[in-house]
Amino acid sequence: MAKLRILGIDPGSHHLGVAVIEKDGSKLSLLFADALHAPRGAKLYPRLSALQAALKKILSETKPQVAAVEGIFYAKSVRSAIDLGTARGMVIAECLGLGLEIHEYAPTSVKMVVAGHGRADKEQVKKMAQMILGTRLDHLTLDASDALAIAICHASSQFSRKLSELSQR
Repeated sequence: MAKLRILGIDPGSHHLGVAVIEKDGSKLSLLFADALHAPRGAKLYPRLSALQAALKKILSETKPQVAAVEGIFYAKSVRSAIDLGTARGMVIAECLGLGLEIHEYAPTSVKMVVAGHGRADKEQVKKMAQMILGTRLDHLTLDASDALAIAICHASSQFSRKLSELSQR
């Protein structure tokens, strides 16, 4: 089985969690994880422009082959939902521009796969991601560890699909 580089994205219009892992068989390795931060006090489009430029640089350096993005969830306000949707659109467009296949995962699905239950808090998810990767993640923000969990979720679901395909033969 060939190695696969998976991009995980936790979208946001102020903070964008980005992670890239490499899957080699059943082994997962952390290549990159960080949170990108938009300029404080900037309006939506200048924030997204800054986030897009930083994301583009990371994508060119890490060269992921597939993208996993957190799916839509209910935001606290209509304005927040619109801004989040616009940020997701920017991320998805950037990934599509590179020819990446896009997969979306609901936050509860990510938590279920990584932490074992859909109501896990962000710290629990971060601790489990650390255990799964065997790498210290103390330095990561929760946006970055959420992006990492999304990438791990995709790696895990891909593994589950392969097992299912093999069992049907």
